[in-house]
Amino acid sequence: PSRADLLNRFTRDALAPGVDPLEGHIACGRYIMEDRIGLITAPVLLIGADADPFAFPDTEPLRAALTGSSRVEIEVIEGGTVALPEQNPVEVSEAVVRFLDTITA
Repeated sequence: PSRADLLNRFTRDALAPGVDPLEGHIACGRYIMEDRIGLITAPVLLIGADADPFAFPDTEPLRAALTGSSRVEIEVIEGGTVALPEQNPVEVSEAVVRFLDTITA
């Protein structure tokens, strides 16, 4: 479903004076995660939004790269998109709580 409220917020943030939304993407592109991801030893929860055409296809390769982690779980939020935490806050928080409950039990 369309979320005009999220689109309005993203547009407002992108047009804010002194803010270049492209800079965030450039910074992410400069960081070479592949060189360090295998050093993570903590348990990891990957939350995937299955309607996010940009990040979701990388969920499984990301899991495979977490070779040093003591535990890696994937939780898929159906219908989630790029704005997953804002779009599905209940589902995201429930996934996090379930994961935390399993690693602290």
